[in-house]
Amino acid sequence: MTLRLMPPPSDGGGSSRLDEDAGRLLDYLIDHEEGLTYEDANTVWGWRKRYFQMVVQYYRMLFANDPRPLISDKNPEDKRGPWIFKLSHDPRAWEAHRTIAIESQIETVEYIARSALKGLDGRTVLGKRERIFHRYFSRLVEDIAELREQAM
Repeated sequence: MTLRLMPPPSDGGGSSRLDEDAGRLLDYLIDHEEGLTYEDANTVWGWRKRYFQMVVQYYRMLFANDPRPLISDKNPEDKRGPWIFKLSHDPRAWEAHRTIAIESQIETVEYIARSALKGLDGRTVLGKRERIFHRYFSRLVEDIAELREQAM
């Protein structure tokens, strides 16, 4: 089974708008180490917030093996303002924070999947999908708990 999070290039092999915009984002981030917010992207390129999020997701997929990930942090001068996206020189601190957030999200998805199993017919496509979600997220929760025990 193939899971595709983003659409393929639109012209059958050439570059898509997302490819081009991910390149624009990279060029900007190289030239502006302070990073940018979705509001900045709207000002610079006219991207709405949702499209900016799509470009960021696509960028992260393209550069998943890059040693300088695209990170997002709260604006220290405006904690309630939009987050700042920038290339990281040392992603360890950001990764530690993200790991805790991801673990919490995985646990939440497992709880939701467990609850959904109670109300769905396991013979339907939706019920089968929830069983798969529950099986894999339960395993992730167990593996994470095991790692936590080893760390103590």
